[in-house]
Amino acid sequence: MPSKKVRFDSAYLRDAGIYIITALLSIALIVYIILAAVGTFDTGIETIAATVTTENRLVSFDAYIMRSEEPVVSIARGGINYAVSDGDVIAVGDKLADIYVGGSETQRMKTIALEKQISVLENSNVSGNQLMSNTSALDDSIDSLYTDIYAHINSGDIGYAVRRRNDLLINLNRREIILRKRADYNTEIESLRRQKEIIATPAMQAGEDGLFAGSAGADETVFSPYAGYFYTELDGYENIFSADRIPTLTVGEFNEMVKSEPESGAYVQEQGWTIGKIMTKYVWYIACKADRDLLMSFRDGYKYTVVFPYSNDTRVKMTLYRIITETDSDEVVLVFRGGDLPKDFNFLRRQTVEIVETSYTGYKVPVSAVRIVNISQDEEGRRLVTPSSAGESGSGEPGGRMAQGVYILDGDRVHFREIKALAQINGYVICAEQNPAQDADYRYKLGLYDRVIVKGKNLSDGKIVN
Repeated sequence: MPSKKVRFDSAYLRDAGIYIITALLSIALIVYIILAAVGTFDTGIETIAATVTTENRLVSFDAYIMRSEEPVVSIARGGINYAVSDGDVIAVGDKLADIYVGGSETQRMKTIALEKQISVLENSNVSGNQLMSNTSALDDSIDSLYTDIYAHINSGDIGYAVRRRNDLLINLNRREIILRKRADYNTEIESLRRQKEIIATPAMQAGEDGLFAGSAGADETVFSPYAGYFYTELDGYENIFSADRIPTLTVGEFNEMVKSEPESGAYVQEQGWTIGKIMTKYVWYIACKADRDLLMSFRDGYKYTVVFPYSNDTRVKMTLYRIITETDSDEVVLVFRGGDLPKDFNFLRRQTVEIVETSYTGYKVPVSAVRIVNISQDEEGRRLVTPSSAGESGSGEPGGRMAQGVYILDGDRVHFREIKALAQINGYVICAEQNPAQDADYRYKLGLYDRVIVKGKNLSDGKIVN
């Protein structure tokens, strides 16, 4: 039986297709009109929460550190093995260093290196009364020290890493003992002592490695003549930038100090050779030259926060001790006094500092989010917010007032919230906090955790968005 051939009505299909396309276009047009009416079409809105923050206005100065410093002298000149570190607190009579004079420079360097290794291992031995099963405190110390060293290296302070490497090594060695991976380091200590004795053995005279007879002990031991804080480095400005000059210091004298060359005799004195210096008073100063215009920002006797970038942005509270002025000069010298000595602080004589001139606390919003509007009332007394065309210095539309603020998003609706700007710092405006209990109109002002719109098009008060 022959199959029946199916035939399609092309006219019917054409009419149906046109109907479907027309319906889809109508629906799309309706959706477009609705979206445009409620303001959700292509808004691209982004928000941030208004939270309380504190921002500082910083003033940068070239500062010169002034301290009471006394040199420490050694009669002998040779290799120095320090018994203390920079910044250590020293009492009168404390051992500061051993001086090695005899032998070649190579011999002295080897002897000092061996003594340093012996000292590290002796300090690594754990005493019997220490807890042998709990490493948590030691692990925390190792982690903190490692992080601290790493941060100083990243900031360019390699000297700090050199000074603290032995502390890190001692803690790592102690951990080995606590974990019972070894009993002690006595065997290693005895081996190092034998090597030290061999260097000074007469049999080695002009023999192996070119070493010759000498003493296994130090040729001189230096003890502290003062109490204070010990530092190994001298820069030749110890007598020039002396704290003793501050009470009578003038602008002209300060300028002369800045131009001065370091004293070449800082390392050589009549009594002998200087091996370091002791800061004899815990009080220290920084002196900064500034323009007279800045006097409006600083008050004598007030405390300020000083930021030291050379010391990993260490912050120190210092008191404005003196404001030095001269009648015939626009220059002034600000002298700040500090009573705190941060650990491992970089006392580089001249360094850039940043002083916190003023601090502002409030809501932080981007400058780009701030708007100027005109606020008025309609005939029924309802609040109207309209974009201002007069600018910040204008008076706004007739019958209204100018207001500064931001748009926020509350649910799906945009609202304008007024702000009181305290300061503009680094692209942000710091706005005064609002107290609902003391402000009847607080609902029209920016509040804590309001979602500030930082990106959006065609914003207006009362607009509905998706």
